[in-house]
Amino acid sequence: ILVSSPSPTSAANGFHYSGKNNAFWECLINANFLTPDITYKDSPQLPERFSIGLTDLVPRPTPSGKDILEPERRQAVPSFLKKIAKYRPRIVCFVSLGIGGTVAGAVSCPWNPPEAPRGKGKPTGELPGIQEYMLPFKLRYPEVDAGGIAETLFFAIPSTSAQNCFHYTVSLTL
Repeated sequence: ILVSSPSPTSAANGFHYSGKNNAFWECLINANFLTPDITYKDSPQLPERFSIGLTDLVPRPTPSGKDILEPERRQAVPSFLKKIAKYRPRIVCFVSLGIGGTVAGAVSCPWNPPEAPRGKGKPTGELPGIQEYMLPFKLRYPEVDAGGIAETLFFAIPSTSAQNCFHYTVSLTL
């Protein structure tokens, strides 16, 4: 799971998504990716217990992903993709439609993301299907061990930050 940059709170305590108003952990629990007892303090255990890793595109702490200028984002893409090629996750999920667009543009695969729902409370109307959040590229690996990952798929979802998003009331199932 890719974070655009750590928040000042996360940078200070060393845990991703540790802000009290961020819906990240609740979303993963509601989608049954994590067990209900998990909190941000358990993030170091995610790779071993749940096969989920967290990383930042830009390691510099910012109050909002909007505080990272596009050139800085684009400059970070090559090292991010090298990290993905090294660890070969099956799925990468950008927790920001904007970061998804940046990475897609950096690899010359323009993407028109669905409009991010806004506001608090229950969503109105139909939410886009999961295919709408899939980016138009993937990494394929030339050598694959038996049972290994042959390709990495990329998705982007709206930010879970309280200052950037609507209140998540639904869970997505892949």
